[in-house]
Amino acid sequence: MAHDEQQIALNTGVELLEWCKTESEAELIASGKAAYNWTARHLERGNTLVVEGSWRVDGVRHAVVCRVARGALPQHATVSVTAEP
Repeated sequence: MAHDEQQIALNTGVELLEWCKTESEAELIASGKAAYNWTARHLERGNTLVVEGSWRVDGVRHAVVCRVARGALPQHATVSVTAEP
């Protein structure tokens, strides 16, 4: 039987960090951009897991923020990628 990663709950900041890296890179690649130099940190705000990170794309920093309630499935997480001026 195949392992379905979408059904594994996110319980720690490290789990969200890995998910956030993958999802934000995929979003950039889908828009035709090559991302490199991922940096990030994870933290907890009450029952919410948060990742604040960034990618470099053609020398421009793209800020990434991911959030999810502890114990939620990945499809309930949010990811935001924004180019900084």
